[in-house]
Amino acid sequence: MCSSDLERVTVGVLNCFNKRYDSEFIQEDIHLLERLSRSAAAVIANAQMFQEVIEEREKLVQTLESLTAGLILINQKGRVGQMNAHARTMFELAEGFDPISKLYKEVIHHEPCLQIIERMLSEAQFPTPVNPDDDEPRKPDEITLFTEAGVEYIYQMHAASVRDDANNLYGTVIIFNDVTELRNLEQMKTNFVSIVAHELRTPLTPMKGFTRTLLDD
Repeated sequence: MCSSDLERVTVGVLNCFNKRYDSEFIQEDIHLLERLSRSAAAVIANAQMFQEVIEEREKLVQTLESLTAGLILINQKGRVGQMNAHARTMFELAEGFDPISKLYKEVIHHEPCLQIIERMLSEAQFPTPVNPDDDEPRKPDEITLFTEAGVEYIYQMHAASVRDDANNLYGTVIIFNDVTELRNLEQMKTNFVSIVAHELRTPLTPMKGFTRTLLDD
């Protein structure tokens, strides 16, 4: 909030008492009180703005925490800036362990995932121009994780760079989408087609033999 805004918006009342008995405030006192009032208004306005920033940050954190996809923000120094609840569950972080400000290699101990993240960070820092002649886009990276109970989960990884107003790279956001159900459906479809094809071929084989016999006769 600029000084002109502070002069137009009333944020409170400053009461002053003159300790000099039977004496009025002189013009110098009034100017001093005006400067003091503006300084107090600026402090109050900054405190209000800071509180609003804190509230907006809390809303953003809560939004990230409620995502059903895993999310990790890694800054330019390779340290974790944000890691939501789903991502912490994916990599089975111990309860009470705070991954913020730690190197991502100290947080994630899944080697294939670390290799993909390392490549994504490099590509975010040194982006490769898209070749329009490429017939097929590169398939998204996928990793497979197993829980302690042996349950398999398949996650598709996507990365996006985070830049400031001056287009300076701040960090890289990596999203983990659970595609386990989709891959299971694809496998069921493949198995179904294979079974149907086999069942169709089985009765056709003797029919072809009988037909060949009839033709020979």
